[in-house]
Amino acid sequence: MQRDNTLEEESKSKIQLASNKLRNPQKSLRHYRVECSDTGHLRVKKIRYQTFAIIVKPSSSGEKTQRFLKNLIHLLRSQPFLRTLELSTILCRFPKHGLQILDPIFNKMKNLSHLDMRIISSVGLTNMSLFYLKRKLKSLKNLKKLQFNGSQNLSLNAKGIVLLIQGYCYSPHIESLNLDFNNFMNFSESPGFTLLKHLPRNFQKIKSLRLGLEKTSIKDDHLKEIGLLFGRLKNLQTLSLSIGNNQLITDLGISYLKMASRLLTSLKSIDIDISLPSQREDAMNPLLFQAINPIGYNLTEKSIGFLQEILAHSGALNKLSFRIANNNNFFTPLIFCVSNAIKTQQKLDELSLDLTGWTKVSIENHFHSRPTLQRTDLTEESRILQEALLSLHHIRSLSLIFTKSPYMTDSSVEILTEAIRSLLSLERLHLNYQSSYEITDDSLKAIGLAIDALKGLYYLDLDFRFCKSITDKGIMYLRRGLGSLNLLLELNISLDGCPRLSDDCLTHLSESFWGMSRLRQLALTFEKCYPMTNEGVRSLTKAMKSLTRLQGLELNFVNCYRINDEGLRRIQEAVSSLKKLTRIVLDLQFCSKITESQLNSAKAELKHLPYVRINF
Repeated sequence: MQRDNTLEEESKSKIQLASNKLRNPQKSLRHYRVECSDTGHLRVKKIRYQTFAIIVKPSSSGEKTQRFLKNLIHLLRSQPFLRTLELSTILCRFPKHGLQILDPIFNKMKNLSHLDMRIISSVGLTNMSLFYLKRKLKSLKNLKKLQFNGSQNLSLNAKGIVLLIQGYCYSPHIESLNLDFNNFMNFSESPGFTLLKHLPRNFQKIKSLRLGLEKTSIKDDHLKEIGLLFGRLKNLQTLSLSIGNNQLITDLGISYLKMASRLLTSLKSIDIDISLPSQREDAMNPLLFQAINPIGYNLTEKSIGFLQEILAHSGALNKLSFRIANNNNFFTPLIFCVSNAIKTQQKLDELSLDLTGWTKVSIENHFHSRPTLQRTDLTEESRILQEALLSLHHIRSLSLIFTKSPYMTDSSVEILTEAIRSLLSLERLHLNYQSSYEITDDSLKAIGLAIDALKGLYYLDLDFRFCKSITDKGIMYLRRGLGSLNLLLELNISLDGCPRLSDDCLTHLSESFWGMSRLRQLALTFEKCYPMTNEGVRSLTKAMKSLTRLQGLELNFVNCYRINDEGLRRIQEAVSSLKKLTRIVLDLQFCSKITESQLNSAKAELKHLPYVRINF
């Protein structure tokens, strides 16, 4: 009890310190982030302009969390100048009256323009809480942007979305609305899901809308209401809709969205998610296959046509994001659909395709009531996608995700990289082949050749986690492409779970660093790369010293048990030589040969950095 009181007193003193900083006229327009947890930990940080953030970490009991919130709210009451407020709670307990604890904030902060609330898996959040929040939102006349994440709150249903939209759209300056209610199953119990009822006319001014309704048991009637809502938004420029993993949606629901899309002539960005959950291995059994329908559980080929029309009627897009993960049995027609849509978007700047779960199992006749299975490779689909990519002459950002695609072969990778190497305007590239087990060194050779042609890249993210056939020879091929990226600002390479990589892998990567004089952020992960030793770390850290502009560094050597104190000492020396470094994350868990004394020495030498995290 005495310890709890001490912790609370320390928290109050830190809150008061932040209050004094905020009241200082010379620092009155700063952004402070406050993190508090049930253990009494409180951290106050300056971040962006005119903003205050409250981050409440997971708590088993809500009493201390409520006390901390009240103390922070007392501080915020005297800060009417704030424009942005972030509140994030996970696994926390709200008081009996839910969000009424925030009443002093909304009464004082009349200038608030951006409200970001993430209340995930938190006890005490109900529809009544959102009704109260709706009333308070009406008083925020300057509110332009609302982000609300109520995922995994089982006491909410569809009426909660209606209440939030009604409250938010009373602001005359409304521009952006982001509502995320993924992973709770009470929508089917809400017959009164009427989004359009009582909405004021100024709601038509909205330019950005995101609805996260994944795994919510929504039906066709819900999609009809959502479609009617879209039809009202004449000025909508950015649309994001996540309706994956909903078994009750049929072709009729997708047709409602298609009809609404014809009215959305101002769209510049579309993000569609129609993913399914990962299927079990026994679902590949032909005897069980009859129970698995494409896309959802009640959709047919008609929905594919509707999706293609939605993308075709969307006008000249700048950004397209399409997630069709785990639709294993319907990938071919979906690839046709997406590829045809891409060909019509000649001005596309950003493209993101998530094809997670793309397997070698396909359907001979996709739309027969009793389909038969056949084994094939992905060459045909890869060529379809290649043809679409070749039409994107001006694209600047590309993300292709093939996670858990065990039958993605080297030939498919080579086909796609032939298209990528022709996209000379690319500035950002993300390729994810995690758990694609048939990927070998030949794939890395093709990717290295493609990267070598993209001289303008400033962001590169390569993920080869659990590609167990990759060896040091593949990293050598990749090095040849990496070494030519003189303009690169950020590099992320993930090689976790590749047990055939050794010190030579680190040596090859190190050789590519010498030409990256502009690099700002570097993240390398080698978890469970068992053969790696101090010798490889020595090569890596020697090259890292040449990255004089590096600001952020992340290194992961989890389970690399051959690395000992010498390896950590070399990392410590390299980091100390990087004068512009502000952030470092080292993950050395299960490196049993590293001693506690060397770990403490590293922490002491790096404590001058603004952000240091060492996991051991």
